[in-house]
Amino acid sequence: MTSVRGIFEITEAIGQLNEQLGKDARLLLIGKFESSAFEEKCRESAGWSYVDYHPWVDRKKLAALLAGADAGVVTFLPVPNHTSSQPNKLFEYMSLGLPLIASNFDLWKELIEIKGSGVLVDPERPQEIAQAMAWMVDHPAEARAMGMKGRHAVETEFNWDAEFTKLLDMYRRLETL
Repeated sequence: MTSVRGIFEITEAIGQLNEQLGKDARLLLIGKFESSAFEEKCRESAGWSYVDYHPWVDRKKLAALLAGADAGVVTFLPVPNHTSSQPNKLFEYMSLGLPLIASNFDLWKELIEIKGSGVLVDPERPQEIAQAMAWMVDHPAEARAMGMKGRHAVETEFNWDAEFTKLLDMYRRLETL
């Protein structure tokens, strides 16, 4: 877990969700930190007491942990590599039927806002992330519906079969040049 993936801001947001907004929620973090210094910074966050941290889990345990999740949070910070990417994490959460709380990057709008699979937030504002988390907690039926829209998008559009057809068409066009 790296600082540019917004991990610190997410830990701050879970603290605000629980302490300022009066919720009772947990944040699941899985993965190794980029450095001991960054891990320490996150552990010093006001929200760390609401974090369930696992440095590493096998696939079976990961599936069990994610099965209990209410949303997937992908709030990468706005660095050039992120604003022009479509990270696997978005599609993994969508395929699990989890509604998304994600960075408000233009490229991600089609995946999330237009498809109705989650909400977009400013990834540098923990308060905004916390408010999105609160909305998910307060509107479980709507959040589940968002998650199902994301899952449908993965099943029908954002998968290898659909991409294979696009790739094959591109190769055919290149052959005619």
